[in-house]
Amino acid sequence: MINNINKKGVSPLVSWVLIVAFSVTMAFIIIPAMIDNIKDNVPEPDIKYCDDVRISVERVDKMIGGGSLLIELSNEGSFSIQKLTVGRITLDRGLQWCEYNDFDSATNGENPLTPGDSKIIFVEMDRGYSSDITLENFVLCGINPISAGDDDFVSIELIPWIKVEDELINCVDKKIVIDDPTVLNS
Repeated sequence: MINNINKKGVSPLVSWVLIVAFSVTMAFIIIPAMIDNIKDNVPEPDIKYCDDVRISVERVDKMIGGGSLLIELSNEGSFSIQKLTVGRITLDRGLQWCEYNDFDSATNGENPLTPGDSKIIFVEMDRGYSSDITLENFVLCGINPISAGDDDFVSIELIPWIKVEDELINCVDKKIVIDDPTVLNS
């Protein structure tokens, strides 16, 4: 009779060990799979907002004298365009950048290109570009005189910036490239 009492205690202990081992094993399998699944389905926040950004070039003309490029932009997206990063590629100087944030000179950069609106901007071809390619530190377009000399322009790139929750986001994947040599080098 004493032997039966001692044997009853082993069976519940083995069952609890098996339940805990099974639970831990399932946790190690399910949790990483769920984390990977969630990461795959959540888009990057900047990309999500930039999906609703659409600007188009309605007209491009070289101004008389060749110092400026007149570009008529139309905002067909859902966000106001706060500013543009203007990239210029020339044969002699390579890639140079400047920042255009004044869609209306009377408002000192506080008048964005709103959805459904179109505006004409003037991009200086021979002034105010920087060879620093970082997207944080730009010179303003047209501020610093830089002689372009006889540079042959390859292209002009326009990268829109939007403001979401008081944070500026650049939408590099929505950039517009103007590469017509007859307009750029006339």
